[in-house]
Amino acid sequence: MSGLGLSLPVGVIALTLVFLILYRLTPLNGKQAAMAVSVLSIGAYTGYAAIHQQGVDVIVMHVAVFLVTAYVLGIVTSVRKAGGEEGKRWFYWGPALIIGFFVIVITVDAFFVSLSMKGLPEQWQDKILPRPSDAKKVHTVFPGVVHRNYYQKEKQFNRYLRSMELQRKRGWRVRKGWASDRPVAGTAQIFKIAVLDHEGRPVTGASVSGLFLRQSDSRLDQVFRMREYKPGYYRASVTLPVPGLWYLRLEIRRGKDLHRLQAVTSLYKSPR
Repeated sequence: MSGLGLSLPVGVIALTLVFLILYRLTPLNGKQAAMAVSVLSIGAYTGYAAIHQQGVDVIVMHVAVFLVTAYVLGIVTSVRKAGGEEGKRWFYWGPALIIGFFVIVITVDAFFVSLSMKGLPEQWQDKILPRPSDAKKVHTVFPGVVHRNYYQKEKQFNRYLRSMELQRKRGWRVRKGWASDRPVAGTAQIFKIAVLDHEGRPVTGASVSGLFLRQSDSRLDQVFRMREYKPGYYRASVTLPVPGLWYLRLEIRRGKDLHRLQAVTSLYKSPR
């Protein structure tokens, strides 16, 4: 998706053009043409959203805008026709205020959704937000954390459940932690793990990779690989840019065996 700022107006313009074609060139009246474009627009957008895997909030917003647009076109054409025939006015403030209210709500919602995905432009940040005292740049996006979406497809989810059951039966034990008692952000820190099998023997020759996730800003996520420095013991030098809470996703693979784990860790602010 290239953005709500493009997909919403393009969809409304396309819907309006199709409505005018049906209304002017077919026997359909305004309400019938509005019903037809409602069905066509929702069907076309559903296929588009499925291909691009859009979020539920974005889908609901598009559907609401398309339905309101079709409704307004159908009502305006029907009332104008009746007004022309009977000499009555076709514009009323009550319906106009209701429609205007929903237009404002949808516009504000679209702004915040776009803001969460792309953030404020830098020129706006300098004017709206205070300058940070301990950072060079402010990040205004909130992409959230979505890691390995096994729930999106049933087959992937079932495969994930089977792997977790095999992992439980395998019985590997993993000890993990920082080499330093007080790991500091912004500098290289040694992260270590020890991997033992169900009998307490070291699991050697494994391929170990991981990912540190920053929940508030996925652009800070750090991928790393670990090196075995003695049988069953692995370590890596990792530099996490900011202090605070970090989420860890770790994968240990040896042959066909795969062990996954999740954890949470914290880093401290560098003393000045």
